[in-house]
Amino acid sequence: TYADLNTAAGSIAKGGIVIVDDFFAEGWPGVSEGVYRFFHEQEQRPQQDTASARLVPFFVGFNKVLLAEEEYASGYQDVILERRSVIGDDSMRQKMTLMLGHPVLVFTEEVRCRKNVRSLLPGEQCPAGFSCGLPHEKP
Repeated sequence: TYADLNTAAGSIAKGGIVIVDDFFAEGWPGVSEGVYRFFHEQEQRPQQDTASARLVPFFVGFNKVLLAEEEYASGYQDVILERRSVIGDDSMRQKMTLMLGHPVLVFTEEVRCRKNVRSLLPGEQCPAGFSCGLPHEKP
């Protein structure tokens, strides 16, 4: 994964996207290890080093992490949100959070609200930070 990311950063077209599969898969720990190593070394490079694109994560979902150059990341997040109905259904939860110091949009179907083991009151925010628009049930 580390070598693949270096190759991708050195050859990606402007506006290109890199997809990392199995980042969170317990059977493939080398994937996340390679990603963390790539980002650690990328942060050590001088900003003016333009030999390789400076990639940032912008989306996490479906066992994938999507990367792009920082100038494109928020635009891609906007497109994903605008076309959410094409990607999945209303059962998906979404939130913005940070990954490796960068804002990422997260889609998941697995996180449930657990605040006081009860449903949320109208207008109450999910303690996990998700925005799903669905009634919150007891786990």
